[in-house]
Amino acid sequence: MKIFEDLKRLNEARASKLVLVYIPMKWELEGDGSQEWIRFIEKATRDLGIPLINLFSPFRSLPKERVVSLYIPAGQIQYPHAEGHLTNEGNEFVARMIYEGMKNDPAPRAYSPHQ
Repeated sequence: MKIFEDLKRLNEARASKLVLVYIPMKWELEGDGSQEWIRFIEKATRDLGIPLINLFSPFRSLPKERVVSLYIPAGQIQYPHAEGHLTNEGNEFVARMIYEGMKNDPAPRAYSPHQ
């Protein structure tokens, strides 16, 4: 909670607008997956009035094969800890979802595309 409070304070001090984006980890999308963390983030941002673009549902609604293509698999890139980061396709998907979230409301209060 302290991190969110500090982010809000820093942005207010700089007269900038903070908008957070939640991008789920691949493991969160498998099976029923725990949603405890996103529930905490949704509550914290709502309580502090921080806009949140929540991409959990859009990712979760994709077929498993598509989800797999959005994340770098183990061994694909010879770079430590690359596994689990977004692929080019994943980054494009996220950028499109952020654009959709910001297009109609430049400061969304809480938004999840395809909700």
